[in-house]
Amino acid sequence: MDRFRTSMDSVDYNGIYYIYIPQDDVWKPDLVLQNSNSKIKELGGDFYTIAVAYTGEVSWYPYEVFTTKCSIDMTYFPYDTQTCDIEFTVWSYKSDDVNISYNARLIFDDYEEHSIWSIESSNSDVWYRPSDCGVTFRLILKRKPEFYILNILFPIALISFITNVAFIIPSGSGEKIGFSVTIFLTFAVFLTIVSAQLPTNSENTAIVSVYIVVEILYSVLALIISSVSVRLQNRDKGNINKFYRLLIKVSKYLLFQRGCRRKPSEVQIATSENCEKKDIQKESDKKTMDDDHSWPEVCHAIDVICFWMFNLANILTIAVVFGVLQRGRNANS
Repeated sequence: MDRFRTSMDSVDYNGIYYIYIPQDDVWKPDLVLQNSNSKIKELGGDFYTIAVAYTGEVSWYPYEVFTTKCSIDMTYFPYDTQTCDIEFTVWSYKSDDVNISYNARLIFDDYEEHSIWSIESSNSDVWYRPSDCGVTFRLILKRKPEFYILNILFPIALISFITNVAFIIPSGSGEKIGFSVTIFLTFAVFLTIVSAQLPTNSENTAIVSVYIVVEILYSVLALIISSVSVRLQNRDKGNINKFYRLLIKVSKYLLFQRGCRRKPSEVQIATSENCEKKDIQKESDKKTMDDDHSWPEVCHAIDVICFWMFNLANILTIAVVFGVLQRGRNANS
């Protein structure tokens, strides 16, 4: 808004209250979008007209499609809230030459709701510096997370548990390693999809990206364990050391297959002959126990232990990730 130094009486001009003239014929401040993401140019154009009232008041309503830039924090994606500023400044004049006033409330009469973002709040502020002055419009944008939950987070959580199916497949079936490689490639594809949704930023990293990388590490570890299991499956018969025996014992506890002690059916009198028989029987039982376990049984024990460990690790990882995301959502609300 500005005023001419002179005005006219509408009665003297047949009741004319407004006249429209090209904007270049009237002085106006050269407003530009300071944080534009494209070419910086003066607001307005040659085809705009300005309404001049008989009171000397000038009304100028330029319209423009702006492309601006703002700092993005993707830590709590998809529960993130972003603050974007639209800064207009008077380019050629100092703060002593132009006095800017503004309406404290932004008008969204023609605003159409976006499918991904919603405007939580907005405000504006006029600022003055010795060299220039301007006005800043601030928009608080909140992402709608439903699309990303259904299409990214939920499938990743399901696939993370499918990784454990590799430990159900028998080592001798020939499909164990191929299945693990398929799950690894699936996580790699999802990481590519999520990276395409996020802007390039080295200042902060999305928790979702870290979660996918952790699941990729789980998948790589499962692939390595599956390879070792297949290798042990094809090993020739030989002595099984204490470590593998311990794995077999732990797996039986996890499967609730604890051994039962047998009670003697008869009471034998302790004689020297009976004692010698007992010693021979103990040595025979020990030798039988040493030969009782096989490498397929060791592979089965490894699969059982890893199945439960990976399930527990996935549950804890999902709980931590969604807990941190929920905390960020509450902090941004």
